[in-house]
Amino acid sequence: MLGDMPRVTAAHIDRLAEAFAGTAEPPAAVVPVQAGRRGNPVLLNLRRLGPSIARLAGDHGAGPLLRGRPDILEIPGDPATALDIDTPDALAALGGDPAPTVGRSDRSG
Repeated sequence: MLGDMPRVTAAHIDRLAEAFAGTAEPPAAVVPVQAGRRGNPVLLNLRRLGPSIARLAGDHGAGPLLRGRPDILEIPGDPATALDIDTPDALAALGGDPAPTVGRSDRSG
């Protein structure tokens, strides 16, 4: 799952896959939309976008590749698809544990 989107679940991924599989002509991408804004996660069709994705550099994501394309399937999102947590403080404010669990032991002594 996405580390910076703690409320995205397997059900969100399932909805993207079901929407993609339910089309006669597979779209370039399936994108959740919440309150008029595109969110994440996004299902990308590598047959249509693979070469363009391979040319991406840095931490920009595929958003620029999707803008203005007529072959994007938008599906209803929900608040989880718009919630992006980028700092430990933001995660703590959400009620999450900002401390990593890998290598941490709950055993005492």
